[in-house]
Parts: sequence; C-alpha cells; structure tokens
Amino acid sequence: MLPRVLVRTAVRRPWAVVLASLGLFVLAAFATTRVRVETDLLALVPEHDRVVSDYRDTLERFGSTDLLLVSVELGEDREAAYAFADQLAEALRASSSIAWLEIRLDDLQRALPDLVPLSPLYLEAQALDGFLEPLGTAEGLDRAIAQLRADLRSPAAFGLGDLRRLDPFGMVPLAISGRPDLADVAIGGDDSGYLVSPGGELLLMIAEPTQPAADLPFAQALEVELAALEAAAADRWRAEGAAGAPPAVGFAAGHLIAVGDSDLIVRDLVTGTLGALLSVVLLFGVAFRRPLALVVAFVPLLVGLAATFGFVAIAFGRLNSVTTMFAALLIGLGIDFVIVLYARYVEGRRAGLDAAESLMACSRSTALGVTTGAVTTAATFYAFLISDFRGLWELGLLTGTGILLVLCVVFLLLPALLVLVDRGRPAANDRIVVFGFGARQLFRLSRRAPWAVLAVAGLATVGLGIAATDARIEDEAMAMRSAENRALQARDRIIDAFDLHTTPFLVRVDGADEAQTLERSRNVLDALAPLLDSGELSRVESLVQYLPRMERQAAALDRLASFAPRAPGRDELEAAFVERGLSPAGFARGLDLFEKALARREPLSVSELGESEIGHLLGRYLASDDAGSWTALVYAYPPPGTREPSAGLMAVTEARPWASLTGGVVVSRQLRKIVWRDATRAALLGTVIVFLLLALDLGSARLAALALVPLGVGLVWMLGGMALFDVTANSMNLFVFTMIIGIGVDYGIHLLHRWQEGPLANAEGLAAAVAVAALTTLCGFGSLAFSHFPGLRSVGAAAILGTVAAAVVSVTVLPALLALLERRSRRGGGSEAPGFEAPGSEASTSEALPATGD
Repeated sequence: MLPRVLVRTAVRRPWAVVLASLGLFVLAAFATTRVRVETDLLALVPEHDRVVSDYRDTLERFGSTDLLLVSVELGEDREAAYAFADQLAEALRASSSIAWLEIRLDDLQRALPDLVPLSPLYLEAQALDGFLEPLGTAEGLDRAIAQLRADLRSPAAFGLGDLRRLDPFGMVPLAISGRPDLADVAIGGDDSGYLVSPGGELLLMIAEPTQPAADLPFAQALEVELAALEAAAADRWRAEGAAGAPPAVGFAAGHLIAVGDSDLIVRDLVTGTLGALLSVVLLFGVAFRRPLALVVAFVPLLVGLAATFGFVAIAFGRLNSVTTMFAALLIGLGIDFVIVLYARYVEGRRAGLDAAESLMACSRSTALGVTTGAVTTAATFYAFLISDFRGLWELGLLTGTGILLVLCVVFLLLPALLVLVDRGRPAANDRIVVFGFGARQLFRLSRRAPWAVLAVAGLATVGLGIAATDARIEDEAMAMRSAENRALQARDRIIDAFDLHTTPFLVRVDGADEAQTLERSRNVLDALAPLLDSGELSRVESLVQYLPRMERQAAALDRLASFAPRAPGRDELEAAFVERGLSPAGFARGLDLFEKALARREPLSVSELGESEIGHLLGRYLASDDAGSWTALVYAYPPPGTREPSAGLMAVTEARPWASLTGGVVVSRQLRKIVWRDATRAALLGTVIVFLLLALDLGSARLAALALVPLGVGLVWMLGGMALFDVTANSMNLFVFTMIIGIGVDYGIHLLHRWQEGPLANAEGLAAAVAVAALTTLCGFGSLAFSHFPGLRSVGAAAILGTVAAAVVSVTVLPALLALLERRSRRGGGSEAPGFEAPGSEASTSEALPATGD
C-alpha cells in the first residue's frame, strides 16, 4: 500500500527525500506569490442561477449601481472647510474614475437652463393653471415680481440668488422634485447651499464611480487615487493660505469596503497561519517534551502547507473569503497525522526497536489508520463538490486535496527526518512518554467503569441536546463583516448623520423597446406606492419620476398653447421688473428660459433629457444592449435596519414576468439559501461515504457504526455548546458540521485500529495522542477565532466546540463501549474483530507497553 511504499522510500533515501522536499517548498513558495485574494461575491455564486445571472447582466448594462459618499468634517472654521471641500470636489470631478459628483444645491444652476423650460410639463393641470393664470394679468404679474423681490431680500435666500435669477417665477422646486437621488438627504446647519447634516458636523458629496464595486482591481486603483486626490487638495488648500490641519475626509463606497475586506483577509491569512503553526508546534513540543519534536512537527507541516498553496496557484490562482480559512484547517488537521505517527514511533523506540524498524512498524499498522482517517476527512470535504456555490466547491476541492498532499508529505518527510536524527541513537535510552493532558486518566476510567462513564455521557448528551434546541441562527450578511473596515465605518457614520438609506433592492424591468420599458417601469412604480404608505419601503427611485406621463404632458402642452395669446411679452416683463425696482438685465437669462417654457410644444423624451445637465443620472435607471432590448431599474429602499425584501415587494415582481428583484442584497440572500441547502446535502453525502469507507477499512459495518459514535454524540455536544456559549449558526460556520464528521471519525478510527492490534489497554498511549491531536487542532482553528470577521470567528468557535466534543467522546465513550465488547468477548471465548486477542495472550502482551502517567 502507498503509506508503506512512502515510508520505505524515506527510510532508505532520507537525504533524497529532504532535498526533494526543499525543492518542492521553494517552487510552491514562488507559485504562492501569484495567488490573489478575491472579495467579489459574484465570483462565488452559481453562474446558471437566475438571480445571479440577472445581477451579472444588470452590472454589465449599467456599470456601477454603487454610489461614492464623501464626507468632510466641518469643524469650527466652516469657511475653511467649505474651501477645502470645493477643491476636493474639483479634483474628484476631473478624475476619469468618477462619472459625476454633486456637492451643493446650487449645482442645480448648471441644470436649470435645461430644466426650467421643461417645468410646466411636470405639473398637474390644476397646478399649471394656478401657475399660469396670474401671469396673464398685469396685477398677477406684479404680485409675482413683488414676491421675487421679497424673496431675494430675505436672509433665507443666502446662496440661492443665482437660482432665482435663472428661475424668477419659482420653477426651481419643479427641478428639485425631479431629483430623487437627493430626496432623503437632510439639509441643515446653515444656508450655504452645501449638503450639510442636520447636526452640522459633516458636509456630504455624492458621486458615482465608473466601474462596479465587484471590479476589485478598479476598486484598489480607486482607493489609491482617492488618497492622492485628498492629499493634493490638502496641499492646494495650504498653498492658498489656510492654517492648521485640513478637515478630515471619509470615503464610503462598496468599492472601498471590498478593498478593505481584501486587506483584512490577507492579514488574517498571514497572521492566522503563522500563529497556528507556532502554537501547534509548541504544543507538540510540550506533549512530547523533546526539542526534536519541534523540528519533526514543523517541517512536514510547513512543506505540506506550501504544497497546497502551490496547488491553489495552479488550480485557482486566487483565494476568497471562504477558501482563505483552508490554511488553518490544514494546520489543525495535518498535525494530527504527525502526532499519531510520532506517538506510535515513540512506542516502538521504547519497545527496543531502532529508528528504521520502528518506522516500518508504523507503516504496517498505525499508518493504515492515519490513511483511512485522512481519506475519510478528505471525503467529507470532497462532498462539497456537489455544491453550486463556488465558494464551497473550491473550499472542498482545496481542503480535501490539501489533506492528501499533507498526508503524503508527512509519510515521506517525517520518517526521513527521524531516520537522520535518530540513526544510531540507542533505543533503550529513549524514555519519551506522550503527555496526554489528562486523557490517560479518562481512558483508564472509561475502561474500568464503562457503565458509569456511559451513564454520565448519556445524561450529558440529553442535557446538551435539550440546550441545542435554543441554538440561534443568525444569517445576516452585515453581521459577519468586519467592523474594522474603515470604509464601512465611514459609511455608517454618514448614514447616521444624514439618515441615508444606501442599500436598495433593485427591481429590474425588461422591455422590447424604450417606450414599453418606461411604461412597465411606471406600472411597477404604481404598484410600489402602497408599500410606501404601509412603511414596507421608505423610498423609491425611477427614471419615470423624471418623465411626466404622456397624458399629463399632452394636457400641459394644450394649456400652454391656450395660454399663449395672453402670455406677457418681453417688453411687458421687463417693464414690470423696472416698476418693482429690479434690473431686467440681471434676469435676462431667466426671462429667456421662462419664454422658452411658455413656447414649449413638444413632449419630453428620454433622449432629450439625457442630453441635459442631469443626463448623467439617467444611466442609473435605463440602459440598452446591442441586441436592442431595454432594461430599467427601480430602486426600492427598505426602512432602516431591514435587509430582507418584504412579502409585498416580492409579490410585485412575482406578478410581473418582465420584472425581477435583483441587487447585491438579493444575491447575498440567494447565496445563503444555496449554502444551507448544499452544506446539508454535503453533510449527508459525507456521512454515507465515510460509513462505506469505514466498513471497507474495518471489515465490518458494525465496527464502522461504532467508529461513528464520537461523531454523533460529538455533534449533539457541539450544538449544545453553541447554545450555551451563544455561538450562532450561520452560512459561514455551517460547513464546520461536515468537517467535524471527518475529525470525529478520525479519532474513532485510530482507537479502533489500535484495538484490532491488541487489547484495549495498549491504546492508552494513543488516547494521549488523540488528546494532543485535538489540542493542536484547536490551536489551528483558534486562529480563526481571532479573525477580523465575525463570520470567521464563528467558524473558529464552532470548530473548537466540535473538536473538543469529538475528542472527549473518543477517549471516554468509545473506550467504554470497546471495554464492554472485550468483556463479552472473554465471556464468549472469542474475539470481536479481526486481529484482536484477549488480554493475557502472547500476541497481546508482546506489544504491550508499560502504563505511564501523565
């Protein structure tokens, strides 16, 4: 078999194996430098899923649906802060990475020449009549100009004078009403015209990047560019005479959150891997109390880990937020191979065998159990290959393959190192005893008083099973993101300060042409109106809010045409301004726009609106492809704190075959459904595969079922522990349940194989090795418990609870059951398993080792 061949090769050619391992390490380390970290959610989800394909196509059509929010701390010197903000806004507008940016309400001045002539088209018939009729008489015109004069002299008009000069008869509100993107921004603090939070602490800019947040290279370049633009604005601000430090700036966008997550993932990967390696090696050294143990544990593990990273580089070229945890998993699982093999090697040395003989004895006995354990653990991860979720699929392939790679490296490199350092060392002087951290005492107790141990374990299982019914499920995506992400912190502060809602659901509307798409969008908008009234939605945005209904436009055009004979001429308008003490020259542009509005005879089209100063906004709402099909987006904002689409919103889209619900939140929701479904399937499939492998390996379905006892009881204890320690179950740590199948079975396999070789008393040293293996596994998973991401921390916590439970059951419940089988075997005068000899026989005592304490 393969383990025996690998061990024999290492024993005979140790230097060749060591040099080959060094070469493998160098090549794998070089390949690892080419691995990138990917935070794009779409890289993990199934490509054929409709929810995902709709979102992908939406991003391809619309580019970015994410906004960039820029906050500037105002401080005490507001004028200086305003000056800095203007310079920063100018730099951002000049960037090729920014499609558009707005900072002031009087930015409307650029749009008013286009919007004012269109204003009558937005009014209902009664409102338009109420606006036009007074202007048709000398008295009414005089009152309108008198009101304009009073408004301009009011303190409230500070900063808005230019707007009134362009729209002297008050059509600015019509233009503002067509700006749903700013509808929920509370303006307060002063009358400067800037977007200022009600508390007056922040100034806000709203911009749109040219590429979506899913484009990580663009997002990384954007982060660097924003930092450079901020520094350049600060230098210019100082050069113009400003004193002190420039105002603090916060950038918030999905792009920057993705970059921050990527940086934190890399940091967790490096520090977690190094921390796990160091802790498991030190624990290994404590357990075996020999400096050599540090070398023989660290080197094979490091080379095996490097080989797996090389596999990552070749097979995927990337890691993601799910697969980044594989290193901690391999360290925790791989060290088990080293511990069990080294513990058995030490037994052979203490029994008088030299290094080569002891290693070959391991290859004939213990290596078989280690191989079976590795294969069953790998099989549980390979079960994830049935998943449609690419994150789980890649984690299954990567971790399963990594386990087998580490196993092969251990079978080669561990014997080679032991032969080189122990060759010629007298076996009689080797007094190493594995420090079992109390496992020996538990093992002896279970063997001597099996019924008492099983009774206690049964009570514990019932109690923890009852507690498990209170285990919480929390699958909120935001609850699993790192609070240390600076872009996330900036976004939360802006949201709180301005009471913004920045994560909408997207209702996608498809049509054969522009007219049909717009009509369907209006249908959706009408259907969503009751949800606004009921509070299921807080706000909606749509292109049709910019375009009046055609019947309204037709009615407005008829009224404009009927009003034309009574409309005041230019001479009459200028005379009325002079009579009220206003210079007509100062309002010349506004009067031109007013006359243009009265002369309007054609309805407004999308193309005409797109050529206006607000045309950049339309790209958020309407797009077409090369085939001539059209798509519109309706942005549906839920109430604060709501992350799931309401039943009413889902009913609106489900009732319309040409409409669908999409967006990042919807994709994340679909992803969680897929993970729960596929993880459950993988767990069931993994259990079946493991049982079949065990039955084949142990030669008995009965023994295979016995090997699953630590798994079944351990899972109940794990769930109970999660409830007691308030560790929530979620889509991140769900796969841990499948992983515990492999770990729990491993421990049972080792004990059963040792039991088949001889009496249960001989397995006492192996029980200690299981305890050490469990503790080192905890060290590996412990690195996840210190992750920046709550989701990964929950993975670490769940894995720790599951590993402890499986290990305790393995050294108590399973030995108790085996002890009862031994007693029954003695009474029946036979053996329970192939290779088992009753205590006291020559076969058993020849392999027995002296009992030693911890």
